[in-house]
Amino acid sequence: MHQALERLAQSLCHRQPLMHTLSEDLYDAVMESFEREGRPRWLPIDRAGKILQQSGRLAASIDSEADNDQAVAGTNVVYARIRQQGGTTRPHTIRSRYNKVAGL
Repeated sequence: MHQALERLAQSLCHRQPLMHTLSEDLYDAVMESFEREGRPRWLPIDRAGKILQQSGRLAASIDSEADNDQAVAGTNVVYARIRQQGGTTRPHTIRSRYNKVAGL
């Protein structure tokens, strides 16, 4: 019984393997959301292709990491937060990619 309690105490102190597994599970869940286009499904868009995957930059930037105290999956792409949480952006100019007026 003493050995079992000692192993339990050690596993509580050395959580990195557990956190690593959790971070991989978080990563898999995020990537599955990209594949399924949300869970529940994200709102539709007015262009061809998968939602949030026009360039693939956001999905490709997802990474996971873990240490003894935390498991994390996320991105450092600046626009990810507003895509996830909504909100407003500062005023900015939108320029046509092809220097044409939209709709003409």
